[in-house]
Amino acid sequence: MTDWIAVSYACVVVALVAVALYALAYPTLISKYFSSKEGALNNNIEGFLTAKNTQSRWRIAFSFYAGSVGAWAITTPANYSTFAGWVGMVAYASACGLPIIVLAFFGDLVKTKYPTAGALGDVIVMRFGPALRLCTCVVALFNMAIFMLAEFTTIGGLFKDFVGSLAYPIIIVMAVLTTVYSAYGGLLVSIVTDQIQAGVSLLFLVVLSIYVWATFDQPLVKGFGDMKAMLGPNEAGYGAIFVMPVSLMAATIFNEGMWQRVWAAEDPRALKQGGIMGCIAVIIAIFLYGFFGFIAAWGGLIDFANTNVNLYLFQIFKTSPDQPPNAIIDSGIEAVVLVLALIMSESAIDSLQNGISATISSTFLRGYSIWYARGIVVLINIIIVPFALANYNVLSLFLSANMLGCCWFVPILIGGVWDTQTGRKMISETTVILGGFTAIVAVSLYGIIEGPAQCANAATVGSIFPPYPDTCRCATAAQLALVDLGEVTGTVNCAAAGVAWAWVKHPYMWQHFVLITFISPAAVFFFGTIALAMPDSVPGISDILGLASQRHVPSPEISKDDPGSMPIIYHDAPVPMMMMNPYPNSPGMPTMDPYATQMQPQVYNPYSPYAGMPGMAGGPGYPMMMPQTHMQFGTA
Repeated sequence: MTDWIAVSYACVVVALVAVALYALAYPTLISKYFSSKEGALNNNIEGFLTAKNTQSRWRIAFSFYAGSVGAWAITTPANYSTFAGWVGMVAYASACGLPIIVLAFFGDLVKTKYPTAGALGDVIVMRFGPALRLCTCVVALFNMAIFMLAEFTTIGGLFKDFVGSLAYPIIIVMAVLTTVYSAYGGLLVSIVTDQIQAGVSLLFLVVLSIYVWATFDQPLVKGFGDMKAMLGPNEAGYGAIFVMPVSLMAATIFNEGMWQRVWAAEDPRALKQGGIMGCIAVIIAIFLYGFFGFIAAWGGLIDFANTNVNLYLFQIFKTSPDQPPNAIIDSGIEAVVLVLALIMSESAIDSLQNGISATISSTFLRGYSIWYARGIVVLINIIIVPFALANYNVLSLFLSANMLGCCWFVPILIGGVWDTQTGRKMISETTVILGGFTAIVAVSLYGIIEGPAQCANAATVGSIFPPYPDTCRCATAAQLALVDLGEVTGTVNCAAAGVAWAWVKHPYMWQHFVLITFISPAAVFFFGTIALAMPDSVPGISDILGLASQRHVPSPEISKDDPGSMPIIYHDAPVPMMMMNPYPNSPGMPTMDPYATQMQPQVYNPYSPYAGMPGMAGGPGYPMMMPQTHMQFGTA
């Protein structure tokens, strides 16, 4: 056993270090052989965070795949397929890939409308406003932090339960390596290493598939036998047809790491073709990982009471159901799968590190040195790594992030397409924020009211396993007739337990996702109808919170350390200059901006961040011809 631990560490560390060394060498030594412009990308904050308009379709395809399929793909699809059945398994695989295509085509629309945007927050502030940017920033950071935590949790669990070692050494190794090369090379090295990581993971997946096909010899009972309720068509599986596309679309929209691939694509063709190829690869990979867990359960190799839920796929290497509940590495093919999982994790983690860094930098540190962004990459790991040692259920981690994203992603998508004057007032930052919080309250109340009965039913049909959530203890005796809760001690706060069920504990039940997905846009349209009847002078959330001045989005490469290099800041407001009010004590007066260069002719732009502001919507476009001077008019 000790020999296999040594082999596992040797293979994994060598593979991870090799990728890290390539990443460190690429910006200065290797890039000049591929592209003369890539070597200079990390000289400024925009290049570091977005690698804007530089990457080909093949790089975008590999990067979409590698950024989407981390080590979680080894654990979560296999886990999900054991209670959602073959219907849920197919729905899950399809839903993992389809958001990539949607993001590619929607992202092209966004890049066309907002060519200066370099982050999701930029798009939000231009279309909606700064208050919603802060809201989506929180959602995106939580979403990416959960995904990153899931990656560290997965690799720690693999070494603890599959290798038989400790969890924290490999987590620290992974965190250090990805932090070093991500902080050094930014998005560029994340994308170029994605090519290696995606290629190796696809190769290993082929090897694993051939091995399973050649060696798996457990009897598979026709009709699934005693496992029919879990593996055959069931409520969870049919619910997945709606739940998975919605939840994973929300997760993708609020993942800045995925948006960075949109900014990096060299042209619309590269973005769309890369998205299609990445989608196909992801669907195939996720289906196979889910299928391996599915047949392991079908063959009776999973002990649902004792097997680590994150390791269901690895039970396929067992030769008999009588073996210990958690398979232990003892063969070369298992070492190959372990290396596969860690390389996949490395690619996902560096994408998430860059995504989190871009979100924080574009929202809170715009205009500061590139070293602030690099510092964020380091800080991210220091905060998240300790939580990974708790070995949470990865599927439950994803649930909370997916549910939160569902509160806002539909209105944001609708608002991005419906960009008329009426659309901007109906789907404004105020109505979107109110709609999202309405959905949060609604699904929490639903969990309190229906959670106990749902928990009891899920325990009865085998969708959840002991130890059962406290929510089950709030069910009636009749609902618990077929459920053994075991020894019960203490009291339960049923309201808190119901909220926990709604956001963390339920097994991806379709009712919660239907409720949250439809309540949110319905509430937005309700508040939007009220807004249409109100005068434009009524202040919005940004005005009330004093954030109106942040509607202006400077270019990402602006640096306060080098005022002379500052680009022009365009104010495309569709109002006369005398209507501008840069400061309350100087209405209509020009302001001196020490970070601006000479003024240029400015014309009306319907997609300006100022369009739709109270008192400004619907006004005619006034060309603003300015003399070449350092004097600049401010707004908001």
